Formats: sequence, C-alpha cells, structure tokens
Amino acid sequence: MRALFSKLFSIAAVTLCTTLVWLSMSTGAGAVAATDGHVHADVRDIHLAHRSSICGAYHTWQVTQIVQECDCVTEGIYLVTCTVCEATGTVYENAPGHNFVNGVCTVCGELLTAPVTELSNWDYRLDSTAGTIALTNYKGAANDVIVYGKYNVDDIDYLTVLNSESFSSSPFFSKRNDLTSIVIYGGVTSTICNGLFSYCRNLAALNVSGLDTSAVTDMMAMFAICDSLTSLDLSSFDTSMVTDMRWMFSADENLTELDLSNFDTSSVASFHMMFAGCNDLSSLDTGSFDTTNGTSFNYMFYNCYSLDEVDVSNYNTANAVSASNMFAGCTSLTSLDLTSFETSAMRDMTEMFSYSSNLATIYVDGAKWDTSLADTTSMFDGCGTASVTPVI
Repeated sequence: MRALFSKLFSIAAVTLCTTLVWLSMSTGAGAVAATDGHVHADVRDIHLAHRSSICGAYHTWQVTQIVQECDCVTEGIYLVTCTVCEATGTVYENAPGHNFVNGVCTVCGELLTAPVTELSNWDYRLDSTAGTIALTNYKGAANDVIVYGKYNVDDIDYLTVLNSESFSSSPFFSKRNDLTSIVIYGGVTSTICNGLFSYCRNLAALNVSGLDTSAVTDMMAMFAICDSLTSLDLSSFDTSMVTDMRWMFSADENLTELDLSNFDTSSVASFHMMFAGCNDLSSLDTGSFDTTNGTSFNYMFYNCYSLDEVDVSNYNTANAVSASNMFAGCTSLTSLDLTSFETSAMRDMTEMFSYSSNLATIYVDGAKWDTSLADTTSMFDGCGTASVTPVI
C-alpha cells in the first residue's frame, strides 16, 4: 500500500501510482497536474461540511480511503477529506498506460504482446498446459526480426520459448543468410541454445538482453560464424547451468568487443574452440572464469592472431585432460601467465603454443606444470620460445 496516502495535500505533494502530483484546489472540481505530464486526476463531487470561507480559496485534502488503486491500466479512485473544513470529495487518477522498454513495462513488469500480424511470420508449437509458444522457424519477409515475449493465439496469451538443439534446427536457420538484425524482447525463455544464431553471416546487430538463459545447459556454437557482428552485449546472461560452450564464438572474424566478466562458467566441461578464429579480438578478459570442471580446452584461442592480451591467470585445470592447440596461431601474444595451470591430468598438449611466433615467455608454476603423462608433440613448433619459464 502506498505510504503517500497518509500525506496532506494542498499546494502539497501527493504521490499516486508513484507519480508526484500537486493539488491546487478551490471548492469546485479541478484538475491535478502531474509533473511527468501524463498522469492526471480530478477532485469532483465535493460536499462541504460548512462554508468554504473557512479555507478561503484552497482546501487541505487528505486521502481517507482507497476505493481502487491505480495501476498502468486501471483508474485510481480515492476518497479525500479537507482537514480544515471537513469538506469531502473524490480523487480520480487516470491510468497512465504501460511504459514498455525492450518489451517489458518498467512500472508493472507486463510483457508486450506481439502485434497480430507478427504471428504469421513464424512456424510455432503451442503447449496449452505450460501456456507457452515455441517459435520453431522464422519465415517472415523482413530481415530485421523482433522476438516478443508474448503472442496471442485465438485470444489466448502464450509465453515465448526459443530453443535450438543444433544450428540446422535453429528458428533462424532458414533465413540465416538474410537476417541483418535480431532483437529478443524480455520474457523469452530458453533451455538449449545450441547453434541458435550460428551461420547468420549478415547479422550486424543482435540484442539478446531480453533472453532468459537461467535454465540453459548448452550454448555450443550459439554465435558461431556470425561474420558481421563486431560487438556483443551479454551482460544479462545467466550461464550458471551451462555445461557446454564449445565453438560458442568460433569464427566471429569481425568481433572486436566481448565482455564476459559476468559469465558463470562453474558448470562448463568443454571450452573447445570457444574463441577460435576470432581474428579481430585484441584483448579478452576471462580471468573471472571458473574452470574447475573444465576437461577440454582444445583450440580455445586458436588463430586469434590479433589477441595481444588474454587473462587466464586464474584457470583451474586440475581436471583438464586436453589443451591441444589451445594458444596456437596467436601471433600477437608476447607472454602468457599460466602459473595457475595444473597439468598432471593432461593427456593431450600437442601443438599447444604452435605458431604463436611472438610468444617469448610462458610463465608456469614448476610444482604444478607436470607433462609426464601428456603427448606434447610439436608443443612449441613455430613458437617464439621452445620452453616454459617456471617462476615458483
């Protein structure tokens, strides 16, 4: 219940539906002007207990009863009494309407329903029990796509599910060569994102801030081979359930900005080729990655030849069995801090630093760097150094 309704108001502040309004009322009906310019109320049907001369030109109104609370779509009705002359009246507050941002009302959280014409752009599957609509194939003519959080089918609202079990089953696969922009509005949920946007080679803009990934376990190749993307904002992603990030950004050749500082990778088992072929990435901070459950790091940064800085200093590789070609072809790297790497369980470290021609120094913890069980064939071929440098 809004605490403001205990406040006095007459040339005084009153908050109705979180909107600051000012009353300047005579004994007749009048308007309440809102500071935000769109919420209005009226005091009508004023019944004087005694003459208005007691108050002069203005009453000092106090809300005494909430008949109906105001929300985005419902008019507010409030009974008021003048604290000076005991006149009574009724305040009516017009419903302001929803304020949708990225498909979600910022006031009440309501999801924006897709326009009726949008439904024909999709093949879909309804689940009446769960109240969901799974979008399975985009077939619209527009190359700029909006995925809404709610669709109405036969006067029934359904919440949107967007899943992909492989790149060829992605809802965007059939139009992958045409799409230039995709926006995912709030309320859209997913459980599997394998190849969801992969091979969308002309996709220059992608807004996934509305996608709920809290139940997703598989992000394999989710953004792979999106050649036209230069940046991605994944700050809203919940990756705590993800176990597979193989090829997630692989071959995104023009990607220059990627902030993964919020990623929870504690459940991830495979980082295989996660950033391979991200040719334009010059720096990448993965220092916050929890790699405790990681077993495969093969080709993780393969051929990231613009990468001159990568933070892997906190990696826990105690359970890792393979790191083949992990840093191969990173020709801009000059040094690596691998002092956190535990390699006693490693079996495949072939070509791990191969052809990273400017990589001159690789720092390791001598007590943790044990390659006795690993295949290290061609580990330093074409590398700027032929050995690691123990520092502890």
